[in-house]
Amino acid sequence: MKKQFLICSLVISSLAYSQVGINTSVPTNTLDVNGTARVRTVNQGVGTAEIYPLYVDNTGVVVKSSTSPTNGGIRSNTVNVASGGTGTLLGSISNGVYKALIVTGNGCALSASAEFLINISSFNNYYGLNGQGGFVTLDTNNRPTFTQTVATAIGVTWSGVPGCADGSNATSFNYTLTMPAAATINVVNNSNVARNYTITLTRVN
Repeated sequence: MKKQFLICSLVISSLAYSQVGINTSVPTNTLDVNGTARVRTVNQGVGTAEIYPLYVDNTGVVVKSSTSPTNGGIRSNTVNVASGGTGTLLGSISNGVYKALIVTGNGCALSASAEFLINISSFNNYYGLNGQGGFVTLDTNNRPTFTQTVATAIGVTWSGVPGCADGSNATSFNYTLTMPAAATINVVNNSNVARNYTITLTRVN
């Protein structure tokens, strides 16, 4: 029986710390791969923990989405909220400026997405949110109406949404987004049935 052996050529440079080169004798980073790379298993983000998109710069070095350790960080979560109930989308949010995308759908394959700006400052505990836009997949011109009376709460209503076999009616996608505290985003379900709400929060500053 013939045995097959996988031979890997590694070159380790004697610098202040070790540098490993694959297919290169002059590595310039901790791990320097001169060729393609493959990762067979990548773990998903855990719960609502912040994650960061990865990119490569013009020399092929892997970098985060921003030079800042926080800008570009993404958190997401999904909650199921009963009709008339309140659910916490995210908590423990750090100071900063964020974009939030809220998505909900019904049993008839319709989906409503709306975008918000959220600003949290530790100075005098200032914080708030503001609706930016969105649409229902039924018609891209079917945009939400934002009703805001205070900086920390905004009602979102949708017109022209048909009833569905899941029991929902024209109020199907209506909700209120609130911030009961600087580090928390809640959603109040204003529809006539239970709904899932998914938030994707991306830090921009």
